[in-house]
Amino acid sequence: MKRYPLILQALSDFCDEYQLTQATRETYASDANRILESVVSGLTEEEILALMSQRGFEVEKSSYPSLIRILKELIQQRPRS
Repeated sequence: MKRYPLILQALSDFCDEYQLTQATRETYASDANRILESVVSGLTEEEILALMSQRGFEVEKSSYPSLIRILKELIQQRPRS
C-alpha cells in the first residue's frame, strides 16, 4: 500500500500552503482533534477496525486494537469544556 503523510501533518501542510494565520491554524487543529475524538469515541473498536480495513490498512495481527482502547480511555479521562 502506498504510504501517505500523517493526516494531521497533511493538515499542517495545508495551512502552510494557503498561508493561514496562526489563529486559523490553531482553530483547524482544535477542530480536527474534536472531529477525530468524536469518531473514536462514537464507534466501537470493531467498527473502527472494519473502517480501517475498508481504507486498505492491514488490521489482522496489528497493534491497532490496543491503540484504539488506549485512545478511548484517554478520551474518557479528558475533561470537557
